[in-house]
Amino acid sequence: MSDIEVPCRAPMELRALAAKARPDWKPGALDDALVDAHYKGLSWRTVLERIGSLMADPNAEPCDLTAAEYRQRPPGVDPNPEFRAARAAIHNARPVTPAMPDSTKGDR
Repeated sequence: MSDIEVPCRAPMELRALAAKARPDWKPGALDDALVDAHYKGLSWRTVLERIGSLMADPNAEPCDLTAAEYRQRPPGVDPNPEFRAARAAIHNARPVTPAMPDSTKGDR
């Protein structure tokens, strides 16, 4: 036995295969699905199995890759609290404006 983990990660090759097998998928949709799968903790083996099935299903979309994980989430549990907290912080941040000199005061 070798020390190589099988199946080996091959995202570029998977993208190329998906582009040929499913030209109807929107550009970038598979990339988004792969990122989501990474954040959800899916193994590469699971990704390959699911993407293969999705490519064979004419009604499937790349976003279906992680649909099961979202359905399994208990109600009221935030799937990604760190992301939501960061987004809220950015949204709620007040723009910093430079202090303007007080033009009503003259040099006396």
